[in-house]
Amino acid sequence: MPGATPIIVFAYKRPDLLRNTLESLALNAPAAQCPLHIHCDGPRTDASAADIEAIRQVRAIAHAAQGFASVEVRAAEVNKGLARSVIDGVTEVIDRHGRAIVVEDDSLLSPHFLRFMIDALDLYEQHERVFSIGAWNYFNGPDGAPENFFIRYPDSQAWATWKRSWDLFDQDGPRLMRRLKQGGLLRKLDADGRVKEYARMLADQVAGRIDSWAIRWTANCILQDKLAFFPATSLVRNVGIGPGATHEAGGHDHNRDLRLADAPVPVRPMEVRETSWALEAWAAYRKSRLHPRPLNPTLKDRFWWALPAGVRRWHQRRRKGRA
Repeated sequence: MPGATPIIVFAYKRPDLLRNTLESLALNAPAAQCPLHIHCDGPRTDASAADIEAIRQVRAIAHAAQGFASVEVRAAEVNKGLARSVIDGVTEVIDRHGRAIVVEDDSLLSPHFLRFMIDALDLYEQHERVFSIGAWNYFNGPDGAPENFFIRYPDSQAWATWKRSWDLFDQDGPRLMRRLKQGGLLRKLDADGRVKEYARMLADQVAGRIDSWAIRWTANCILQDKLAFFPATSLVRNVGIGPGATHEAGGHDHNRDLRLADAPVPVRPMEVRETSWALEAWAAYRKSRLHPRPLNPTLKDRFWWALPAGVRRWHQRRRKGRA
């Protein structure tokens, strides 16, 4: 039902980022008609006093959220980790509502974010090949792309989907890897061989070196020959990138100059097929800019980049204190 789409925000122990995310979200006109669900992860067993206080502040900010049709806060007693939190939270909400918009707590959102997401959910609800709706168009340059597009890589920063897609989400990493190998699709996971990253990330997931829901979600999209729909101009910027960030090893803020849409991004019917220039832009960006190595590496730099990608990500998560 247009205008009543639920929003899910996932948070842990970054109160300032959560506050900014909720404020930018509330500036979206449709927010007043949308129920908001905030899922707050719990403390680790070795949480410090500072961690406990940050978690308390996050929960206070969540309970004080305003500008939405309703606010429901779920606070975990123990640390579930990001992957389990997202899977459990999305499943719970989407089973109740049939669709959901999902936002990470380090998102700066355009005031036109919700309108695009709701319009796209409405337009493509009956198109079985459309897996999800994305908002983070970081790989087409700071000024965005010529037009809206489809690509095989779903967004995991600020995104939306339907129950029909979420019900297809196979969480079993080993089984996903086996099915991709049997179907000859591992190369497709790596942009038809353009990058050497996502197949390795899935292998890290299978080996237990990382615990990522997003690589499994992406693998499902590839396996089932689905596509994600994106706006020409980004509707979100990740403001949590930096030294020690959970998802971005090396601390390179690759979307610092990303321009957010300052006007509505129209959603019009398009042929549901992958946009070739978008795939090229995605692959080029992942190869050359996402994790650039130092021009004059020190011995420490050389050691860091010699580590497997999964080990680097694990180390960054440990430093940040997020699962």
